[in-house]
Amino acid sequence: MINKEMITNKLLSEYLNAGYLDVEFLINLINDIENKKFKIKGKEDFLFYVDREGEVINMAFERLEGYTEKKDINTLINAIFELLIDRINEIYDINLSYDDYDIFINCMDSHLSLKEETLIKIEQDEIKAIIENFN
Repeated sequence: MINKEMITNKLLSEYLNAGYLDVEFLINLINDIENKKFKIKGKEDFLFYVDREGEVINMAFERLEGYTEKKDINTLINAIFELLIDRINEIYDINLSYDDYDIFINCMDSHLSLKEETLIKIEQDEIKAIIENFN
């Protein structure tokens, strides 16, 4: 018997031109960003405030509107990682730029990491820990 989760995964897989495991990675990525608490400014907290709860996927799709390349699961994952960097910049009042981090996109093998020279110059262990969660 087919259930709603199977139908949802099939729809997402077809729409995003991705495999089931890739879709599962995307769902877990969004779930971590939305629901996992991180150490932020000395206390356990969520990355996004309650007023933006459930909005990560909407913000990612808004960001995709500016992309000229093909929109698929890889570009969606990239947009989500960029949102994460933007949020870290906002929280810590810093300016991590494209020169400071690497985004590797290959569906479920995707990850976000700080470059070695950035790790040295950033003294905030909290920032490192947040980003390493997505590495």
